[in-house]
Amino acid sequence: MSAVIVTLSLSVWQLQRGMSAYDRDQKLSHIKKSFLTLNGEWQSAVLLLDNKTQDGAAGYWVFAPFLAETKNLYWIRLGFYATQDREKIVVPVERLFSKKNDSISIKLLGWPDHFVWGHGQNVEKLSDRQYRVQSLNRESLRAIEKQLFRQTLTSSLTLYTLPEAIHGMQTPAVRKPYLKPYTHFGYALQWAGLCLVSFFFMIRFIFPRRKNAAIKPN
Repeated sequence: MSAVIVTLSLSVWQLQRGMSAYDRDQKLSHIKKSFLTLNGEWQSAVLLLDNKTQDGAAGYWVFAPFLAETKNLYWIRLGFYATQDREKIVVPVERLFSKKNDSISIKLLGWPDHFVWGHGQNVEKLSDRQYRVQSLNRESLRAIEKQLFRQTLTSSLTLYTLPEAIHGMQTPAVRKPYLKPYTHFGYALQWAGLCLVSFFFMIRFIFPRRKNAAIKPN
């Protein structure tokens, strides 16, 4: 019975992951992946995405908001910042934020789902206009935007990246693509097959023995 429950649960889990990956690929396929040129101004705020590594060093992915002339706000990854000090984090962005007007070229940041897997506001304020999060999600971004601008300016979790990291940071390495949706569906089918085998074994051998033991005379 336990084998049936476990294999069925694993099959459903892989099916859900496959559907999630399929939805993600469908959404990304409708978003233009070419470079986008924006004119506007950097907003003096830093968002640190925790638990990142580069070449064996621990650190953060650094994001900053860019307010375009169209009044649309874009969260843009500036690069990878390596540091072992989790209390005093000095990100080299002064030169960037000193520009009143800037023209930048960005592209869509696509990443696996686990970067945005969390729910709720997991925002930690480190200092004035500097925030740290363990995962990125809409709730966290909206909470930060309300503190910075007293309103929510982005309606969806669409992030962008600079082609190269700014001075003082590293350009994050390209990650290997995660499993395709149909790979998850294949695993789901395998677990479903094991579930059927376990169920057949239970019906064929276990239940008859218990039935015979129940009706066995004293």
